[in-house]
Amino acid sequence: MLNRLVENDIFLNEGSGSAAKVKWWLAQGRVPETLARLCADHPRQARGSLARRPLLREALKNNLKKLSVLLKKEEAAERTKDLRYWLPLKKELEKLRLSRERRVKEPGT
Repeated sequence: MLNRLVENDIFLNEGSGSAAKVKWWLAQGRVPETLARLCADHPRQARGSLARRPLLREALKNNLKKLSVLLKKEEAAERTKDLRYWLPLKKELEKLRLSRERRVKEPGT
């Protein structure tokens, strides 16, 4: 979903935005061709973002094949990180739900 929002924002702004917006696009972009175009249009900002997102190096070189592989790895890592974050919270919510159901079923409540 975020991918569509980022792509739409870039399209609506024709790839030209404030420095903060370009920085955000470079940080959030997930489409190799779009990232390569952004890096070509904003090379200084792209180089400035390399420490936070090293895969931009491949976008700067217009190496779409390697960039695509790196984007997939980045997405997989984010999904794993999200799962680790949300799994304990889901378990806690499930415990609360079951506890509530037991209280409701008990006579005299």
